[in-house]
Amino acid sequence: MMIIVCNYLRRLSTICNYHLMFTRTMFIRSIDKSKSKNWSQQQPYNKFFVLDFEATCDDKAHLLKPQEIIEFPCILVEFSTVSRNFEVLSYFHSYVKPIIHTELTEYCSQLTGITQDMICNSPLFDEVFQNFCKWYINQVNDEDKSIIVTSGNWDLGNIFVEQCKLFPSTVKIPEFMCTWINIKKLFALTIGQYPFGIQNMLKTANLKQMGSIHNGMGKWPEHVGILALELIVPSRYVNQIDLELHDGVSKGKYTIGLGQERMAFCSDREDVVSLCLTAVSSLMLRTQTSYSDIGRLEVGTETLVDKSKSIKSMLMRLFKNSNNNNVEGVDSTNACYGGTAALFNSVAWLESSAWDGRLAIVVAADVATYAQGGARPTGGAGAVAMLIGPNAPLVLDRGLRASHMDDTYDFYKGNMHTNYPLVDGKLSVQCYFEALYNCYCLYRKKFLNKFANDNETNTSSKSVLQHFDAIIFHSPYGKLVRKAFTWLTLHDLQIDANFYKKNSNLLKYKLTDINVDLLSDPDVLKDTEQLFKKLTEPTQKLPRNIGNMYTASVFGGLISYLISKPAYEMGGQRIAMFSFGSGMCSSFYSINIRSGEKLDTLISHLVPHVAEKLEKRHCTSPAEFENILKIRELTYNKAPFEPTTNIEDLFPGSWYLTYIDSMFRRYYSQ
Repeated sequence: MMIIVCNYLRRLSTICNYHLMFTRTMFIRSIDKSKSKNWSQQQPYNKFFVLDFEATCDDKAHLLKPQEIIEFPCILVEFSTVSRNFEVLSYFHSYVKPIIHTELTEYCSQLTGITQDMICNSPLFDEVFQNFCKWYINQVNDEDKSIIVTSGNWDLGNIFVEQCKLFPSTVKIPEFMCTWINIKKLFALTIGQYPFGIQNMLKTANLKQMGSIHNGMGKWPEHVGILALELIVPSRYVNQIDLELHDGVSKGKYTIGLGQERMAFCSDREDVVSLCLTAVSSLMLRTQTSYSDIGRLEVGTETLVDKSKSIKSMLMRLFKNSNNNNVEGVDSTNACYGGTAALFNSVAWLESSAWDGRLAIVVAADVATYAQGGARPTGGAGAVAMLIGPNAPLVLDRGLRASHMDDTYDFYKGNMHTNYPLVDGKLSVQCYFEALYNCYCLYRKKFLNKFANDNETNTSSKSVLQHFDAIIFHSPYGKLVRKAFTWLTLHDLQIDANFYKKNSNLLKYKLTDINVDLLSDPDVLKDTEQLFKKLTEPTQKLPRNIGNMYTASVFGGLISYLISKPAYEMGGQRIAMFSFGSGMCSSFYSINIRSGEKLDTLISHLVPHVAEKLEKRHCTSPAEFENILKIRELTYNKAPFEPTTNIEDLFPGSWYLTYIDSMFRRYYSQ
């Protein structure tokens, strides 16, 4: 029902307040301020908390008394001075366990959609209300003028008061719960007639019903995706040109042959846990998000520091001051794919019946190191933390996802005595291209089916690449991304050559046998260069300057693209994302970019932040780089252990490893 009220707010601009007067016996009466001659004055509020309780009930012949609240949902909407419209900012939601009529009637479940198993393990009202009050307070500041909105006076003028009487010693009613806007009265003042119900108001305003009348949160939240991104990199890097000289290889082997410029690496003070701690704490500080607003935290990584205890559990130390231990999620692990799995899991949580209205955090982080040899320059390290929630500027296309999974041994870490992987490079490249082809073919079918009857989306062509403004690939190294783009383009060309008529130099490959060797042909690279520069080149800044961040790699490409253009050019774009993890797991999905204040804020932070992180790192000599990796190799799985690197070399605000005790317990400081 709240989604319906939020939609209706867009049509009304005047207000009517109802004020509750509480006595010691909790007697309540309302004062209709609309009787004032100035009731039609400009409304003073900028934030509206739309609230709609569901309560225990039975049919009219067996009305339950007292009724008790069993669902406590609230949506915060704000009036945007930019779009001149209402935008959803946040949600609160919790089921409530009744204490008198503990068994729901069949009538109640049919009416509300709330079943017994939804409430049996839910908290009592006093705990839910305390959580709601904390959430409410965190959403407003001194400059805000906020008020609650209901459809009728029953929610706050009746059931809320009766519910509070059941908890006289544990519930104190704050002042913000004593004033509200009755949208029914608003309707009557605006239209000239009192409504029979919400459906009558919708019909009069010519609005479509969204969600259920007796379901607070509706079917699922809208525009679920990424609200904010945070990039964390180690404070040290080695220049690939210097590394070429040090290793005695031919000039350009790493910079041109691999397509890399700089490679980040960790000292003994930094590890995957410290990177995650810094990423999450920085994200929360910058976005001013309360830890109590987080309901799920999931880490994607293949850099294990413990074969049992998750990194997510180590991040819970950040939540101690908030007293929030009700945080779902653990670690997702499969080579470079874990971050994508964590993202999908968190989005699924937000769109499920388990969602309680709070936000999720996804952290993708890894330290990629290789034994001395040809693979070592393809290392890297870093973390990307993402705040996930509804009404996001970066929205995952619902229903447009394709995956390809198989059992391969192209890259794996079966030797538990070392942190170095076992790699079959040739097989890994073959797996990458096989996964890309299969994922795209399936995604293409889903895309064409979804938009078959959409007049705004041209699906007459069998090619789907034309609908993307950028294509982001998992990036172990730049040259593989370049080949992957060519591989995808040539296969798409053979699906439908009509799309490529403007690129006539590509039409000669319509009947060509596409194989891995063809992707290194200079003529083929030249013919696809124009499209590559348009669609994928802007996504490569971070992968080239950080190296392979494993699970965070594809999100590094996303950040690279977001900082490549002004925010006003990004709105309405669709980005393709290809995630790959050896072993193997892969997915092809897409993100829609929504213009607005949230996108402006997201990009305005990333542009200076990324530049600062990249340029303020310490350039380390190849000799020192090799020495640090040797130390990490010798101290791998060592306990007790105390790192020796000077913490002054770290970025301000960084978390770092202080020591590992004889029981392999790890300790960190900031």
